[in-house]
Amino acid sequence: MESEEEPASKRIKLSTNSANTFRACAVRNVSQVKRNTRGNWRQLPYVVLKKIYSLLPNKDRFNMSLTCRAWGDPLTTPSIWRSLKFKLDRIEDGRTEQFVKKVLPYSVRYLSIDCAEAKDAVIRERDSLAYLQALLRYFVEQKTDKLVSLRLANLSRIVVRLAKFSKHKDLMFTLRRFLEIQTRLNVLNLSCAGFTLEQGTAMLTKVGRSCGSKIEKLIIDGLFAQEENKDRAAVVLLEPFRLFTEVTSLTLSYEYLCDDVLDAFVSYGQLEQLRIYVEDVSRLDRLTSESWQVLRDECPNLEVHFVLRNVFHHLKFKRIMLHGIPLVSLDWEFKKDLSDSDWDDQDVCLCMKYTAIHFHSTIRHINLTVEFCFFELRLVFLEIVKRCLKIETVSLNVPYDLCFKRILACGTLWACIEQPRTRLRELNYNGVNIHLVGSKMHMSIKRLIEITTVEKSPFHNLKGMISLGIRLPRFRR
Repeated sequence: MESEEEPASKRIKLSTNSANTFRACAVRNVSQVKRNTRGNWRQLPYVVLKKIYSLLPNKDRFNMSLTCRAWGDPLTTPSIWRSLKFKLDRIEDGRTEQFVKKVLPYSVRYLSIDCAEAKDAVIRERDSLAYLQALLRYFVEQKTDKLVSLRLANLSRIVVRLAKFSKHKDLMFTLRRFLEIQTRLNVLNLSCAGFTLEQGTAMLTKVGRSCGSKIEKLIIDGLFAQEENKDRAAVVLLEPFRLFTEVTSLTLSYEYLCDDVLDAFVSYGQLEQLRIYVEDVSRLDRLTSESWQVLRDECPNLEVHFVLRNVFHHLKFKRIMLHGIPLVSLDWEFKKDLSDSDWDDQDVCLCMKYTAIHFHSTIRHINLTVEFCFFELRLVFLEIVKRCLKIETVSLNVPYDLCFKRILACGTLWACIEQPRTRLRELNYNGVNIHLVGSKMHMSIKRLIEITTVEKSPFHNLKGMISLGIRLPRFRR
């Protein structure tokens, strides 16, 4: 049988030079493949680029559009601009100008404009007022009237400072026109707007007439400037409130409430969430317990959330937190009031005891911020845990003290064991969650209960715990 082997003359002999040549060709081919692969990024499909744009924030969208012409074309697609967020903080003001030049806002449904000034802001030639007015005018010209959610927050920085200039009048006219054309709003947020009484009433009236029957969430805390007459605020708001017939969630300042305003919401019976911001108020006779009780009966699902700032004295606290309020959460920032001769360190304890006694059947969340730390504060939390069976979260922000932290956690857990019906599972101390049930400390206390026969908790005296050989465990984040 003849051999199928090729003749020697046809064989390829790889010498040293030919091997080097082969290696150089391989390197060239690899680099060619890398260049081709890198170049394919420019040829991404239009659908893929549009999907990427829809997942990016505004700042990254504009940066991505500057990469090349192929990547910049999908930026003008209206469908990716359903949600818009702008910050007019003197740092990112120029983003609004880029938007106006490149995008048509036909598909915008969620719009948020925050005018809070940044800490490291630099005063430029063009003020935030010019950018805000140009943006609102652009929305009006393009007939952007299909918004579902609108947030115009912290306008007071612009409105109050330029109240006496002609630019201010132009801005108010443009803003009223922009609110007037909206017909599908479900959420309206005018927090910290800083309007005058006439301007704020006109804004709410315009919105109420165009889409008041569709708005379900209304946020108007700080709607009026601090210089305005707060006694008239509740009176002038009474008529616009009657236009919002389907509101289920309302956020406002305490100065805007009175018995007549509560009666207006009683007639609808739709209110479910009511958040009230309380500053250092002058008049505390605006509301009565009877009005709260009527509102509670007509709105059985109502949940009230109080946010207290600059309320120091326990007598003011009691006049604000009246009987009959379906209080669900309390966020209180308590500071020392050296100007009040009647002020005492025990005011915070008296207020917390008052809360535990009168709102034990409804309160679920408590967030307390205190500038100082004292030992009696832990006894207040023990009483809250024992009385308030529906309490779910307790947060305490105080100057860091490791000994106080451990004693507070041990006492709170002891109260949870004594009251097995409580729902409390975590204690938040300066932003750190301390897990109570199932922790090592929980097992230690159970062992302590089995050993000791003393009725009083030995945690009132740490020496009793040390004598039993039980060590306080360290907490982990």
